[in-house]
Amino acid sequence: ANSNLREVIEKLSESLLSCFKNLKLLEAYDIYQHLRTYWNDTMQDDVYMIITDGYVKAIKPVLLIANKNKKNSDKADLIIDKNKYKTDLLPPNIIIDNFFKQEKINLDNLSLNIASIQDEIESLEQEQEGDDGLLEEVKDDKGNISKTAITKRIKEINKDGTYRDEMILLKKYQKCLDDLSKAKKDFEEAENKLNKLVFDKYPKLTEAEIKQFIIEDKWFSYLNNIIVSEVDEIPQTLLNRLKELANRYETPLPKIEDEVNLLSAKVEKHLQKMGFSL
Repeated sequence: ANSNLREVIEKLSESLLSCFKNLKLLEAYDIYQHLRTYWNDTMQDDVYMIITDGYVKAIKPVLLIANKNKKNSDKADLIIDKNKYKTDLLPPNIIIDNFFKQEKINLDNLSLNIASIQDEIESLEQEQEGDDGLLEEVKDDKGNISKTAITKRIKEINKDGTYRDEMILLKKYQKCLDDLSKAKKDFEEAENKLNKLVFDKYPKLTEAEIKQFIIEDKWFSYLNNIIVSEVDEIPQTLLNRLKELANRYETPLPKIEDEVNLLSAKVEKHLQKMGFSL
């Protein structure tokens, strides 16, 4: 297996260096270094799994077993009915991008809705900062506001017209909390549904699909992004070099010659005072 791994990385390295060796503005060795780093971090393990188990078996989600004496440091890629799974070879995002784009868009919109409600709550709190703020009565010792405190305060001032402004604000805040709670529930349900769709898709993938997803969507996609980032840096590198050259030649040559002559004259005077004749 180790000899096979070496053969893979050697062929990839040679091919990559060959592709970029004649490019003037892009350093082939920099791309090669990115490949070696990615190989050490990810590709080497991927290839080993494929060589050992084959494509179909190697992508099977692996159940993480929690150790009672030690917290599991592995972060789950998928959570199904509270069971945590790792999918190192074929990440869920690749399956989502190929089969469940609309579901992901819906999930992102739900996430944006949560963020929007949270921003509204934060805005209400900022507007009422200070000891005279209308939310001071519902804050605990740490400055936090709970739904329970809001409900209790509304009952206390419900029939007292002198607290009209506070009542309006409290009800608005209460609605935001209700909306936030519902939005989080909707997001969790949609996320669980999407995770289940992805999990159920793994055993249905053909070997041809798996190869395409790993080689093109995972490996080549990463390397392509690295190359694009290197290319994107070329204009800035050239611009910095031009600025350097401009600064270097900012002083006109005649002025430089005058400064040199002036300094030469000063040196000659010092030498004459020291007894040297020129």
